[in-house]
Amino acid sequence: MPNYYFHLRYGQQISAADDTLEFETFAAAKQDAERSARDLLVDAIKFGGNNPAPDAFVIADDAGKTLHEMRLVDVLPAPLRR
Repeated sequence: MPNYYFHLRYGQQISAADDTLEFETFAAAKQDAERSARDLLVDAIKFGGNNPAPDAFVIADDAGKTLHEMRLVDVLPAPLRR
């Protein structure tokens, strides 16, 4: 199975993931990143400024190549997006 890394982007800074995640397909990796993004947003809302949410998930492969960048705002329900 392919390995993926979910890095977090805060502004222009990338917080690199230490752990690799295995998924059967890239689509499965994107789906998991979307679920994780929602969880991060829930925590940011629950804990206010003490737990700020990143701006985006950056999905990378074993070579460090960015395969996809998903902004957290894009996982919000449409009426909440700006």
